[in-house]
Amino acid sequence: MKNIDLKNTHILKQLFNDTTDSCTESCFQGIAGRAFADDDKQPSAAAIVLGEYMYMDGDADKKDFIIKAAEYAKHKKLTIITMNTKMRSYLLSHYEKNIKIKKRYQNNTTPDLKMKKLYKNIDTLPSEFELAVINESIYLQSLKNTWSEYFVKNFKNYQDFSEHGLGYAVLCKGKLVSGASSYSYCRTGYEVVVATDPDFRRQGLALTCSSAFLIECAKRNKIPYWDCANKKSLSLSKKIGYSLVREYEGIRIVTTDTIS
Repeated sequence: MKNIDLKNTHILKQLFNDTTDSCTESCFQGIAGRAFADDDKQPSAAAIVLGEYMYMDGDADKKDFIIKAAEYAKHKKLTIITMNTKMRSYLLSHYEKNIKIKKRYQNNTTPDLKMKKLYKNIDTLPSEFELAVINESIYLQSLKNTWSEYFVKNFKNYQDFSEHGLGYAVLCKGKLVSGASSYSYCRTGYEVVVATDPDFRRQGLALTCSSAFLIECAKRNKIPYWDCANKKSLSLSKKIGYSLVREYEGIRIVTTDTIS
């Protein structure tokens, strides 16, 4: 398994025929992530890693590469995403019971955004909460919580986030309790990540910060790519104006003693 330098990741794009979000584009454009291939000169199978995910595609007969990439994903506790049916079938048969499957949901990239409705969503924020742009203080708060770390974690530092990212947070007495931010970015837009502190859910906070995020995306002429990890995220995205393109599944490879 060969490491592919970010300056050369564009050579892998031809291998990915059916990706679901903008994370792979971020890597192909040399912005972020890690890339691996079976060969660094003439690759025929590849894996892109960004955040919690590994995206795989290419020649499904490159079984040695597939297993090495899968073992890397297993060690790093990454979710594997591949739309390559042969590659997916091989992973499922090879690891058999050491597999956890989780449904995911791909939205369209041209949501029907109603600006008046988005502004109204912001106005409904209860008075005890405050909507704020993610600044350095909120950036640091985000990294302290597992539920919020990916608001900013895929950026090198705050300067990188402030220059290339975008994020809105809801605060309660200065404490970060909800947010909508850029999981990653590429030239055309941002990959959306939305989360709320478990103690503050079901109060419409995610709707407020998501609306603010999408308004700013429209102002910047950037696409908000929203690939949903669960039905709650899907439901929220539908309220705002997205529509479902398809369901698909992520693969987690685990050790036998972690399966419950």
